[in-house]
Amino acid sequence: MSDFCSGVSIVIPTRNRWDTLKQVLPSYLDDSIEFEIILVDDCSDTSPPESLLNFPEVICVRNSERKGAVLSRLIGARQARFSYILFGEDDAYLGRSYVKTLLQFLKSRDSIVSGQIVYMKPSENVNVAIKRYQHFNQVQSLIDSKTMTLKHGCRLSDTIKQTFTHALFMVKTEYLLEVSEEAISYFANGTGYREETALQLEIAKEKKLEIVVTPEVVCAHLSRRDVPLGGQRRSMFFQAFYMLRNNIVFLYKYRGQINLYSLLSVVGITFNLLNKVYGKPLLRKLNAFKGINNNSN
Repeated sequence: MSDFCSGVSIVIPTRNRWDTLKQVLPSYLDDSIEFEIILVDDCSDTSPPESLLNFPEVICVRNSERKGAVLSRLIGARQARFSYILFGEDDAYLGRSYVKTLLQFLKSRDSIVSGQIVYMKPSENVNVAIKRYQHFNQVQSLIDSKTMTLKHGCRLSDTIKQTFTHALFMVKTEYLLEVSEEAISYFANGTGYREETALQLEIAKEKKLEIVVTPEVVCAHLSRRDVPLGGQRRSMFFQAFYMLRNNIVFLYKYRGQINLYSLLSVVGITFNLLNKVYGKPLLRKLNAFKGINNNSN
């Protein structure tokens, strides 16, 4: 056991999103616990604004070259002073008592833990989004088994073990220090699809931990329309390629943890995922392409 101080180190990777980060950062401040916020700047085009660095709890680490979000998380974890890590995002708000609740949970049950997440509508106020979450239908599992993705617009009936969770999770710092970059670096390429879930399952596998989600607290992710830059602004074909590539590797590598025992299952889930996310947009583009060719003939 390393000599960490009692408290939470909040690690937030970022690149070229200083304005968005300024919006969400105040929600990470919690005077009821000991904490620090480690911003890992993944080679932004500009330096962080002074308004961010004026918070006494905030330190900024700059990568010498682009690493991607998942490796930036590990870099931030290596700078941590406190015994627990919460991973944040530069485009997500924390709801009330998010950090404190997860910390109390981990002190009684060693695991990987998160609250739930609600995806905000364009220009929606964060408090309105969190209030909307309170009225979601209750379910027993957040995992869509057909696509191995998280369900949205629903709420767990209780604190329940899940196969994986979203990116804003908490775990002991010492566990993260044992994760090698090589184990997850594959998922840092392209759009970084599956990088958060790969990191969770890598920790869970090595330390034999459960991944638990509690509905008691919630975080809120900004709408894509309200977030500048980032991998989600790549072309649809670029995103679809890395979704296909990363998903196949992820499902095969962690097949034991997610109970997949045949290549056919991996292919089937990947096909369902691509169809769910890109089926209609790809069909529209193909039809438009056919129309252009027909008009030219």
